[in-house]
Amino acid sequence: MDFKKLLVFVVVSCFLSNAYAKSKDIFKVLNHAKDVPELKKKQGYLMFYVNVDGIAPSIQFSKIRTSKTDFILPDEHVSFTKDYFLDLKNVTEGFYFIPLFAGIYQITRINAPFYDLPYWLPTNKEAKWRFGVEENSINFIGEINIAKERGVNVIDVNLFNRVATYHEQIIKEIALMPQSFPLKAKSGYRDDFFMTLGK
Repeated sequence: MDFKKLLVFVVVSCFLSNAYAKSKDIFKVLNHAKDVPELKKKQGYLMFYVNVDGIAPSIQFSKIRTSKTDFILPDEHVSFTKDYFLDLKNVTEGFYFIPLFAGIYQITRINAPFYDLPYWLPTNKEAKWRFGVEENSINFIGEINIAKERGVNVIDVNLFNRVATYHEQIIKEIALMPQSFPLKAKSGYRDDFFMTLGK
């Protein structure tokens, strides 16, 4: 790759990292267990495992207009309030935390550009991309997975359950936090096995 191509690649990569964010989006920052900020009133910690690859992956998610903090049935009509943007560029694999106000959230879009192929996947109507946050709790929602391999119009993205798989590691991770809170499994859709593990 010659210098000119390398320069174009770097510029495009930097641009794409924030290109998908809307002006009203609230940018959220990932935190490690030992560095989590103190919770505000009516907040809980969102916890998830990140396993992503690619030039400038990111996700957008929104708070659903509802008073529930548990699952929402897939056929329920939902509307959104606040919108959030999470940049996953150069994020190393592992567990991360974000303080969020209690409620139900929907991951609405996965952004996975690849060189000159900017691509995004809408997930705003799929119940499997929902999660809940309960106040004064650690709310584990699974693993966000974005594979590097992709085609022109296809990307491999998933929100895996992983509560049983990572249970021992989760317990070790939350032990590093400055304060202790109850652990909840907070998938935003009904999964009886998932919910039982979280009790």
